[in-house]
Amino acid sequence: MLILSGKCFLCEITVRQIFLLISLLMIAVFSHAAEQPKIKIWYQKEQAAAVFFEQQMQIASEKLGIEIELTYLRTTDLKTALVKALMQNTPPDLVLAPSDFISDRNIMGFSQVNPNDFALEPIANNVWLTVTANQHIYGIPLSVGNHLVMYYNRDLVQQPIKNWAQLKSKTAEIRAKGVEPIGWNYNEMYWFFAFTTAFDANIVGETQVYLNTPAMAQALRFYRSLEEQNIIDRNCDYDCSFKRFMEGKVAYSINGDWAFKDFKQALGEKLGVSQLPYIDDKPMKAYFSSICWLFPNQSHNSSKRLALTKLVNYTLAPTFQEKMSIELGAISVLSQIQAESGQQLSAQYQALVSQLSQSIPIPPQPSISAAWSGMRKGFDLYWRTKVSAERAAKVMQIVAERELVILNQQKAQP
Repeated sequence: MLILSGKCFLCEITVRQIFLLISLLMIAVFSHAAEQPKIKIWYQKEQAAAVFFEQQMQIASEKLGIEIELTYLRTTDLKTALVKALMQNTPPDLVLAPSDFISDRNIMGFSQVNPNDFALEPIANNVWLTVTANQHIYGIPLSVGNHLVMYYNRDLVQQPIKNWAQLKSKTAEIRAKGVEPIGWNYNEMYWFFAFTTAFDANIVGETQVYLNTPAMAQALRFYRSLEEQNIIDRNCDYDCSFKRFMEGKVAYSINGDWAFKDFKQALGEKLGVSQLPYIDDKPMKAYFSSICWLFPNQSHNSSKRLALTKLVNYTLAPTFQEKMSIELGAISVLSQIQAESGQQLSAQYQALVSQLSQSIPIPPQPSISAAWSGMRKGFDLYWRTKVSAERAAKVMQIVAERELVILNQQKAQP
């Protein structure tokens, strides 16, 4: 009886143990599923970079145990969509975007971040300037650059031009080969911005815009002269000029470092990289920024903080940064990777990096957003109505100042 009872008791214990084990396993499984965070990422990478980014995020998702939902938006649409999502309380957790987005931090609610919260290798101080406003850091740079350089086709150009006067003198010779001399996104302010530097235009400060200046009027007149002298087709936009250069139909192209990989794949050793042409004896200087991780709606202070930090750390690790540099030609924010990639990659890539040292960081302040708006209005007026350059510069200033007042009245961030 006792033995039987003992046997039954042992049998009962075994059943309970099995039931308990199964229960614990089920709890563990469901707990793991519940704990696995889902990160919504919006990004604006295009062409080859988009494919690379999507592949790498899939790998990161598997390695880190984080569910990642990716949404691609064109750069021109990303900011508008983000504002709308914030108004509807459906923003992403993480945004990969140019650092000048930080200038709209008041309405985006970007989290301030402390680099010490991340496991980062040393990042150059000038890179941090692209994500710093009012002594606060609002993003983690992934790659640096976003600067304009002059590309050229070695089959069409024996020696790259040093200044615009040389291009004007060679235009007929180039067209005799059945190609256009040069192409860029003529009507886009980011390109025009670079031309203003040759006239010593100091367009923005921390809280002010300076558009109504003789330097701006000079820049407008020179810019128009390139179109009037038939050196540039202003109706050939970004996609058009990009495609023409890829197809060998344009001798020179002013484009950003982001186009390097695609140009390299299309032209191979025929691709040349040079500095922007001088205007008379004054150098044109590109502006640079970073492509950075941003945390809208204070997401880095949310329950997903740990997962977001892990994901950003993954993309800032030397292995990821090296792969990004080699496969995309993107410029790493890590000094060590910049040096190592320069040794492994081509002379064209080294020229791309060297141009960065001559570029000017874009301050992520509301004043830069206001300046874009003002320049756009004055620029369009100058071409549409043929008003004087001085009048166009004055309109730029008026519009920018109005925009700056509006931006400064929006929800304040420290």
